[in-house]
Amino acid sequence: FMTIASPHLGVRKYTWGVMYPKTMFPIASVLFGQTGKELFLHDSDHEPDQMSPCDISQQPLIMKMALDEEFLQALRAFKSRRIYSNLRGDFMVSMRTAAIEPADFEANFPPTKPHELFLGRNEGIIVTEQKNIPEENCRDIKQASHAEDVMALSLNKLEWSKVIVDFGAFLIPSHHNKICAHSANIWTRYFCSAGKNIMNNATDFILHSQEEK
Repeated sequence: FMTIASPHLGVRKYTWGVMYPKTMFPIASVLFGQTGKELFLHDSDHEPDQMSPCDISQQPLIMKMALDEEFLQALRAFKSRRIYSNLRGDFMVSMRTAAIEPADFEANFPPTKPHELFLGRNEGIIVTEQKNIPEENCRDIKQASHAEDVMALSLNKLEWSKVIVDFGAFLIPSHHNKICAHSANIWTRYFCSAGKNIMNNATDFILHSQEEK
């Protein structure tokens, strides 16, 4: 099971540079439809931070997918679970939601040359690749005060291989499409080519996993 720059915890608290105020959440459904409501955890009549983790039926969809045993059982069925996340410069899905790390995450910023601040690197750099330790994430989710913390505690009870990637150019937050080497047309193939080596890494991981069976 593999995800690439995916908003596992939604985006209401994890956006590029700023956190949207609650008054902006209803606008998400106008601009982005049902998907926007779900990403901002606004597809429920109840405040997510005040809901009991046990009250699955009333929870927003993303929260339900992180807590409901029906979904967790499907995740456990995979031999391995791997995440690719941008360290910075992803205006759509920041590292904290992509890597399921709502708290501070230890990752050193690689050296960046002056021109790379604007143009970025020719290839993405894997800053860190590590597995979480499920036993260290067994704190009672009822102790968490925010919905994102509740979801992270639940998901991190599973073992994940987390790959954190950096492209430089954090002044231009365009890495969401780079990390997956988006190639829908000639322009995206050119501007997102720096992510090819990251996708090669993902391919090698899949092939190696198949060989181990």
